[in-house]
Amino acid sequence: MITPLGTQSQPLSSRSSTARPPRRWLILARGAWIVCALLLLANFVASIPAYDKIMQAVCTLPNQVPCTMPGQPDQISAQLTPDNVAALAHLHLSLATYAALVVTLDVVLSLLYWGAGLLLFWRKSDEGMGLFVSLLLVLYGGTGIQGFFLGAYTPTPSPSLLHILLFLISGAQWTGLFLFLVIFPTGRFAPRWSWLIILLSVLSFLIFNPGLFPDWAPVLNAPVVSAAVNLVELGGPLAIMVYRYVRVFDAVQRQQVKWFVYAVAAGLALGVIVAALPAVTPVDSPFQLLSATSGPLALAFIPLGLGVAILRYRLWDIDVIINRTLVYSSLTALLALLY
Repeated sequence: MITPLGTQSQPLSSRSSTARPPRRWLILARGAWIVCALLLLANFVASIPAYDKIMQAVCTLPNQVPCTMPGQPDQISAQLTPDNVAALAHLHLSLATYAALVVTLDVVLSLLYWGAGLLLFWRKSDEGMGLFVSLLLVLYGGTGIQGFFLGAYTPTPSPSLLHILLFLISGAQWTGLFLFLVIFPTGRFAPRWSWLIILLSVLSFLIFNPGLFPDWAPVLNAPVVSAAVNLVELGGPLAIMVYRYVRVFDAVQRQQVKWFVYAVAAGLALGVIVAALPAVTPVDSPFQLLSATSGPLALAFIPLGLGVAILRYRLWDIDVIINRTLVYSSLTALLALLY
């Protein structure tokens, strides 16, 4: 193939880059996707007013013990502390106004995941990877990206059946994340033994889950144990992704991974900057109120990056974006230091 002068030739994607399930299974998978999406939508709608009510309550537990979400002992809520309320008073804002702002931010972020998931289902549901990623996005969008919309309406104590259902949804989130890191973007296990990494990560999630074993909570909260558990659960899938990028992927698949990694890196950088402000300001400073926004900001870019990667829209633009990001961020950091 002859390319015009002055244009950059780009490798074509492999014909076997994505797995396509048989038509019969594809129809069943789409039906299951729709059922799951409707159930998650019901959970999402029911949790919004309940989460707003939770955010309007002040966490008054002693000794800086964080409050948790109803029915989720391992999910820390974003409720304000008395010191945060003092910072809120400096801005002449009521607790109800602050709760409405935070809930609106979480809802908008969840709708972003919903939109990306529905778009991928519409355009790429004939491919196994497109169907899986779209369901994963809807799963996180329907429960709140930080888990705040997962059964926020749950009474205390919660019914056993509802508690089990919420635990299964939480487990599906983590299992889906582990699986995504191992099979993205081809939809296949390569190398074939990489499914063992998924098994090890899921077992680690079950064994070291404080919701299943509340008596283990003091041990799990230890920094060394927490770091070791995170290393087992996420380190293996990430290592497989790096191996596949170097040894397995073709040019198009590497561009898809770049979009995902860039979205994660950009979001984390923004989230870390916002999260660092409360740590370096007084307890009654207005910057303390930014702690509830760091999580949504850190996760806002992921559905955009995944949408571009799966739809393969302007894949090669990522190289220019990365170069410009590095240049502009370096200049910004230099100007900030000089200032």
